[in-house]
Amino acid sequence: MSITEDANSDKVFALAATRPITLTNLGGRIEVSVGGYTYTVEIPDTHRAFITGRYGWGGTELMHINATLGQDRILRSRYASMRATR
Repeated sequence: MSITEDANSDKVFALAATRPITLTNLGGRIEVSVGGYTYTVEIPDTHRAFITGRYGWGGTELMHINATLGQDRILRSRYASMRATR
């Protein structure tokens, strides 16, 4: 079962907007550290950006936390800009 809410999600998306994006075959991926965990944010081509999971001292946890529309627009804009320069 995936976790669908997290107290750090707003911080994670805010930090993700400032971090480098890695291109994958599924879209963009960003990793950020918040509160002792490393979170993975995916920016798929067809859906809203979301947190897929986190890992840290307690192990790995699967998540599915969608970005808000505003958070998604920021991440998607950066992702489109990066793809246009490659």
